[in-house]
Amino acid sequence: MRCFRPTAPGILLLLWAFFQVTVSAAEDSSSLDDLIDHGGYVLTSNGAAIAQLNSDALLIPASTIKIATALSTLEILGPSHRIKTEFYLRDNDVLCVKGYGDPFLISERVQDIALSLKKKGLDRVESILLDGSFFELESPPDGAENSTNPYDAQNSALAVNFNTVALIKHDTGIIDSAEPQTPLLDITREIGTRVKPGLHRVNVSAFSQRNSSITPDRLVAELIAAQLRQQDIAVGKKFHRGRVKPNDTLLYTYRSEMTVAQVLRACLEYSSNFIANQLFLYCGARRYGAPATWDKARKAMTNAIYAVTDLD
Repeated sequence: MRCFRPTAPGILLLLWAFFQVTVSAAEDSSSLDDLIDHGGYVLTSNGAAIAQLNSDALLIPASTIKIATALSTLEILGPSHRIKTEFYLRDNDVLCVKGYGDPFLISERVQDIALSLKKKGLDRVESILLDGSFFELESPPDGAENSTNPYDAQNSALAVNFNTVALIKHDTGIIDSAEPQTPLLDITREIGTRVKPGLHRVNVSAFSQRNSSITPDRLVAELIAAQLRQQDIAVGKKFHRGRVKPNDTLLYTYRSEMTVAQVLRACLEYSSNFIANQLFLYCGARRYGAPATWDKARKAMTNAIYAVTDLD
């Protein structure tokens, strides 16, 4: 899955940026060769190879576009930036949650948020409103197939656990959460009835076509509700999509525990499409205003790459 559609000059630009510090001339690429344990490269000029390593070796290709995404994200946001998630109260009984694309809103962090809301005096809510309006996506990302594989998880401004569910289905048919930090949710049980016995991490949105009640929004609502209940906060079972209103009361602003630099390390280590695309979209909105769109993200990334490499 690509984070954006690079043109042919864009690919050359990416390679130039990657090699500009390490390879200053074709006569001396030994310093770069010493850094590569498993991999290879070919650097060309006017159609001729001027430097290469393992050019004939059969290797599994890597997600090189994520390198450009990481470079651009650091240029646009800076390494210490943290993405926020906001929590509002409406009419003293509706908890409104507005997401801005934090890719690491995971169970542990939702638990921390629930504890913070308890300390703010929250003791009951009748329903949960989910505001994902910061992203406005007209289509899935390039290359997405909506399979059950976690790398196909859809992007959204408000997502938990990478829009995936981890579960264990025993041979007896009993279903458990595969993560000690994640309570067993109703949505997990329903998905579990549709998979074979074993250990699974699945893309929630892949099940939406088969069952309209199984959605990433439902996952968000159920996880938040479960973590609130663990803090003895009474929560009704209703949730719905909507938008935060000006007269809603801001209770708490959560800023991601992870800085952009830390998120990028995880993104590159695990070659995560979901994380890369969340940052990609967020950068577009930061540069050109909300809501985030694929077009804004492509424009922001292209301009940032040119700015970083100082090329016209």
